[in-house]
Amino acid sequence: MARVEAGASEALVSFLDATFAQVAAELAAPHDMDRDFLVEGMNLWLHHTFGTFQAAACLTRWGRDRAAAAELRDMWSWAGPQHRAWMVEQLNAAGLDTGRLFDHATTSGPPLPYRDHAGDLQPVRVPLSAAVAQAMLADYEFAGGRLVRAAVKHRARGAAPAEGSLAVAAGRRRFPHTSRRSSGDPYDRHWMGLPGHHFAFDRIDGFDLPDGGDGAEITLTGEPEFAFDGTAVTITLPLGRGRHASVRADGVTYLPRDLQWHLSGAAAAVTEVEPPQPTGRQVRRGAWQAISHSAPVRALVAVQHYTFQAVRTMRFPQLFHRAHLASAVAVCLGLPAATARIVAMGRGEQQRAAARRLLAEVWEVADDRGRDHLARVLSTYVPDGLDLVPQAAAHQRYRSPHVPVTADNGATLADPVDFTGGRVRLVEHCDDRRLEDASLVLHLEGRRRADGAAVVAVVEQESVVARELRHLPDSVLVGPPRWRTDDDGAVLTLPLSTGTWSCTSAKARWYPDPR
Repeated sequence: MARVEAGASEALVSFLDATFAQVAAELAAPHDMDRDFLVEGMNLWLHHTFGTFQAAACLTRWGRDRAAAAELRDMWSWAGPQHRAWMVEQLNAAGLDTGRLFDHATTSGPPLPYRDHAGDLQPVRVPLSAAVAQAMLADYEFAGGRLVRAAVKHRARGAAPAEGSLAVAAGRRRFPHTSRRSSGDPYDRHWMGLPGHHFAFDRIDGFDLPDGGDGAEITLTGEPEFAFDGTAVTITLPLGRGRHASVRADGVTYLPRDLQWHLSGAAAAVTEVEPPQPTGRQVRRGAWQAISHSAPVRALVAVQHYTFQAVRTMRFPQLFHRAHLASAVAVCLGLPAATARIVAMGRGEQQRAAARRLLAEVWEVADDRGRDHLARVLSTYVPDGLDLVPQAAAHQRYRSPHVPVTADNGATLADPVDFTGGRVRLVEHCDDRRLEDASLVLHLEGRRRADGAAVVAVVEQESVVARELRHLPDSVLVGPPRWRTDDDGAVLTLPLSTGTWSCTSAKARWYPDPR
């Protein structure tokens, strides 16, 4: 009788190949990109790229399949419902029996809370209802918290409804033994366990943030208010001095982002949940030596691992270097399967020679931006890595494509792009205490005057004074953005179909996506 793990090694490597192909396809369509799904997938693979090649380093087919099956189960325990469905689709296409491997490999029905790799109950995104809001307010006190992020975006072309999100940090938890004041940033949850709350909206009818003020103006002074009117929901956040931030939208979903959520009353009320999955890496400790003691092989694995890290930077909209990331991903297309074959050779000169040849081939077919990525990985993460590809040592190092806005270039910086008729594709306001200052990021849709190619221009305004989103969701540009400088800093003006919009910041940066 065939073992459940049969073919797991080949399926795992095939899944890694499919992930690079999926990322390449997403990067090729910037206006329809599901950035959130892309970033979550990168987080998943950052924990499991090395384990994939550890499995390939086992000496026997039985050992490789058993180690790969353990890696897949561990990956399954880390993944949320959306990525579990993606895993099932890709692994089934590779011929693996995921139903037997995971025991609960089903995508039917609503998503349920799940157990993570440590066995703790993890929440999933759910539609916001009166009961969900009541449970949230029972578990968290919001006075003293902060409005951390507010975003409005258009994913599709045309007059599609605007999507959006809010990220709010609670002041403290109400449930026992975990009550401590937060610093106000839900994105610090990974290393500080702060209580954060994320709301996403499918169709936004109105989105108002108050103008002016400093960072203290977005400190919550009371509890959020929720009004439910059929399918529409209105969320109002009290910000003090009689000021409020509010959003009205349909299709509202909620996700608590709190490492302590499994101790909350909402988690205790969960009666149906997927049983914990068997996890743990069953790879012999010595198997990794076949990789770690071979610099060329280690370089191949590092290039793939740190490509996921590079793509993950897209979680920050100001780092929307899509063309650069596309070149980095192109370097890795087809690389997982070739690397796995080389790893399986075992330690020896034949393995090292094959890895060097593969690195040279990758360098030859890469474009300049792909070579930037390859040289950066080799010089940063692999000891003496530049010796493996001699041409990389003299290659131009990566430099940020952002251009600082100054008094000299502010009036003409956007001239090479025709923005007339383009949309304000994304607006994201962030008041992140780790960054010390508030910032506003805009994605503007346009076309290069030289060849008519589509462009996504990224505008970042730092230390923002004006915070108003109400005019932007349904607006179309009727001219280029312009900057002027005064005593307060850089003043950005956008000529829109709904009127002129402007904001003031201490400094600004500009980046037109070159593809």
